[in-house]
Amino acid sequence: MKKVACPHFTLISLSADHPAFGISCHIGGWCGTQEEKDEANRLMAPWVCHIHFAWNITEEPLEEKMKNLRDVGYQGSYSVEYHTGKNEYAEVAIQLDRVRAVFDRWRTTDFKS
Repeated sequence: MKKVACPHFTLISLSADHPAFGISCHIGGWCGTQEEKDEANRLMAPWVCHIHFAWNITEEPLEEKMKNLRDVGYQGSYSVEYHTGKNEYAEVAIQLDRVRAVFDRWRTTDFKS
């Protein structure tokens, strides 16, 4: 039997069945292997009402992580987090540029379609 990522969160989310229910999601913050974390991101995406990306996530294939949310119609806020206490303004600016770059690619692609 295949192990399902986040069975408790999935059950709670399905049981809540209310428009005011949502999950504030730390993308990639799940337990398990990278494959299990990616699956959890995809499975929980329909209930996400706010997301934030840590530095390490913005260094990975960020577009893939954001696409999982886009594919389920997510239109909420995107934010980043960085908390080393060193160069935080500069580092957050880099993260925001990475997120904006994905949106810019999507806008260009959508506009051409």
